[in-house]
Amino acid sequence: MWRRLYRVGMFSLDHSCIARAGHSSRHWPKGALANAGMWAAVLLLSFGRADATSYLPISDSQLIERSPLIVHGRVTDSKTRVESDGLVNTVLTVQVLSHLKGVSESSIEVVLPGGEKDGRAWIVRGVPAFPLGEESILFLAPWRAGTFILTELGLSKFDIVRLEAGVAMVTRKMFLAPSASALSADVSSLEGTQQLEFFESRIRGDGQPTTVAAAGVPAVNGTSKAKVDPGVLWVEWPQGGYPFRWNWNPGGASSASVVYDQYAGQSNLTGSDSAYRIQHGIGSWAAIPGVDIRTSTPAYGTTGDIVIHLDDASGGTSGSPCYSGSICPASGGTVGCGGPTILQAGNQTWDGRTYSTVRQGAIWMRAYSCPASSAVFEAVVAHEFGHVLGFRHSDEAVSPKDTDQTLYSMNHCLATMRTCTGASCGGGCGTIDNLRDPFSLGADDMAAAQYTYPISTGGGGHKH
Repeated sequence: MWRRLYRVGMFSLDHSCIARAGHSSRHWPKGALANAGMWAAVLLLSFGRADATSYLPISDSQLIERSPLIVHGRVTDSKTRVESDGLVNTVLTVQVLSHLKGVSESSIEVVLPGGEKDGRAWIVRGVPAFPLGEESILFLAPWRAGTFILTELGLSKFDIVRLEAGVAMVTRKMFLAPSASALSADVSSLEGTQQLEFFESRIRGDGQPTTVAAAGVPAVNGTSKAKVDPGVLWVEWPQGGYPFRWNWNPGGASSASVVYDQYAGQSNLTGSDSAYRIQHGIGSWAAIPGVDIRTSTPAYGTTGDIVIHLDDASGGTSGSPCYSGSICPASGGTVGCGGPTILQAGNQTWDGRTYSTVRQGAIWMRAYSCPASSAVFEAVVAHEFGHVLGFRHSDEAVSPKDTDQTLYSMNHCLATMRTCTGASCGGGCGTIDNLRDPFSLGADDMAAAQYTYPISTGGGGHKH
């Protein structure tokens, strides 16, 4: 994706990274891209962690400035719907408990990318979870037909955690380090935690302190992702059914056509043009020795099995609900999202388990309002494409199929499918830099593809 920038903070493209946001992981041989079905990658540039949408770190003040509506709300309902473009989104009904910026009705609808309905599915990794009855602080912008979207997807949701002492805190649970992500909801000894009253006061402009640490709150032991059950290999879809993969066998798809929808490519890239970066980044997967991944050379077009949407600013009648408007990478925010979009449920068997077959996929790359690195752009596209193929992150759990059983090994940390990209990720991978220019996949990326799409069986079908 990009050089990893981590959670929220200042960064430079030369020394920063990108993180992906998401939920608990299951994956391929541990490091090797866990086969994550229809999940999209979200990257984060800065010091934070996320699993499947691409984010750049952003300061609270910048987030406040670009969000016309900020509310303290409670989720009262959740449903899915198929949009006019065929994608499935989730629509939340949110009861507004208080307005911190802007004005809205007392009940609003917030649209999230992804969901499952009527045999169609689109699952975007890095989308925050919204349990019914949960309270949170939401940073919003208008979208279609009176609905709203999170201005920066996962970066725009702050979870409210209430302590036994009666103190309420806010934190972004989905960006917690692996060792903290499994802590129970009543734990406040987490990175970036702030007191709710001061956070809300700052949003309203009351002049309260910028940050109030959760001082004096005892640490609580949690379970790290490194201890995830090694028998779990893949992420399964919303109905609890089957993991996902493409099927290139006879009778399946002969190949998948890949197109990008802007003839001039992605704007404001420095270095190589986006057409070359897209072709090389995606082509690297098909070029892995012993792998049968049948995709066409990416070319300009608006119709294909896998569509890469460039210069997407969302809002309006088209675009994804992953963000609002264009972005200058230096200011932080969401840079892209994507994943498989159409599947056939439970119709193929691979390595002794039933899979749903992916038939189409999509990637959205946000429009840049200022110059950005083409090397980072290529890494993000290649990572997102790995999710379209069904792969998960390389540094989130260990699978028995992996010959490398060390979670934060060099192989797993150098993978393109790592949860972040660059040398400043921190966490278990420390300063190991997995951003390469010229771009190349890591050994763990290749091992995952060789296992999941081996040329000996045409990449699909029955293996026992």
